Amino acid sequence: MVVGGGFTGVEATGELVELFRSVIRFYPRVSLEDVRVVLVEGGPSLLRKRGVEIITGDGVARADDRSLTLASGACMQTRMIVWSAGVKPSPTLASTPLPHTKRGAIVVNDDFRVPGFPKVWALGDCASKARRSRTTLSPCFESGPRSRSGSSRSE
Repeated sequence: MVVGGGFTGVEATGELVELFRSVIRFYPRVSLEDVRVVLVEGGPSLLRKRGVEIITGDGVARADDRSLTLASGACMQTRMIVWSAGVKPSPTLASTPLPHTKRGAIVVNDDFRVPGFPKVWALGDCASKARRSRTTLSPCFESGPRSRSGSSRSE
């Protein structure tokens, strides 16, 4: 299963088809008819070619280690899902008093704490690190004289 019909999803799907076709000869008990490659795209259209089964106009409602369930209710058994559809923070976050970015992610510091909320951390797709000042650099990026080994040393 590949979810997302953008450039990455289509490319990943095509590469998987080529991979399966190139290695199938090493698996005498498996035929190409046993291999199912499915690309799921939530939008209305996508080019169809290379023998890939394409589902458009349907999104993913649920995924686990054995299946993918679409918003339409169709459930397909699978042991592999390649997610290339992108992610965005849950719209539910907008109702919280936490600071947000323009795309709706919670603003966090370097340690993933939410500024102004000392006992709240956020990470993953719902979080976005606050931008640092351009003049502030981590000590490992300090500019200074180089030692013979090529590493920077502070004086």
